[in-house]
Amino acid sequence: MLENTEVIAEINYRKISDQLYKITHTEVDPSYGGKGLGKILVGEMVKIAREFHLKLKAECTYAHRVLSSTEEYQDVCE
Repeated sequence: MLENTEVIAEINYRKISDQLYKITHTEVDPSYGGKGLGKILVGEMVKIAREFHLKLKAECTYAHRVLSSTEEYQDVCE
């Protein structure tokens, strides 16, 4: 996620199989913390997973917490 040309948040993932991707890391610049940017990034991954009929798994503890605690994301969770 960019503001102007500065990276303020990012999400990393890895392809496990044709239908499964693992979120490995999320990070938000501390000066932007508490603004929900991490949740937005996970939400964007969910949108992509739905569009391409994929499943998501989270190695990142933050992404795991967001995915497992959000009822409407359960359709893409493995």
